Amino acid sequence: MDYTFLIMGIFLLVTGIPLHYRINRRRFNRRNAAGLEGFTTYEQATATKLIEGSGRLISYILIITGLISLLIHWQDKKRREKETQNKVSMSFHS
Repeated sequence: MDYTFLIMGIFLLVTGIPLHYRINRRRFNRRNAAGLEGFTTYEQATATKLIEGSGRLISYILIITGLISLLIHWQDKKRREKETQNKVSMSFHS
């Protein structure tokens, strides 16, 4: 049995979910009492938002790719079980 898609899916989920969590936590901790994000300079705000936006996009891609990999593994496992069951059924009838 090939576990490539299972391992890849788990790895991508274990990488993507903490990345997404960490970015959101940083955004939350940057907020002040009024609920606004506080930056010292415009450049810092722009760079931070660009980097965090890219990071969130990457985390979404990792999570979606991980879920698709797990789905492919699950479908392949079902297909192999069905083929095995058909082979057993065919040999029983012969």
